[in-house]
Amino acid sequence: SFHRLIYWTIILNVLTFCISGNLFFKTEPEWYRDLLKYINWICAAIYCVEVAIKMVAYYPIFFRDRWNGFDFLVTAGTTVAVVLE
Repeated sequence: SFHRLIYWTIILNVLTFCISGNLFFKTEPEWYRDLLKYINWICAAIYCVEVAIKMVAYYPIFFRDRWNGFDFLVTAGTTVAVVLE
């Protein structure tokens, strides 16, 4: 289901943040940094699609639910970070 995709995306994104840095390598190879960057981009895109679908589905009342507002702010912040990267 759609919710499972979102849950697994969150787990994947958290794991990529956990393994970033010098956990496996003294200095990160370029391919490793690129892989983590692309995974982050894919997760951000999935989050944007999720928020867009929810905004359309719950159009007039989307922001009445505080979790939707929080989700929107986090996704907007992630999108800005990806664009500025």
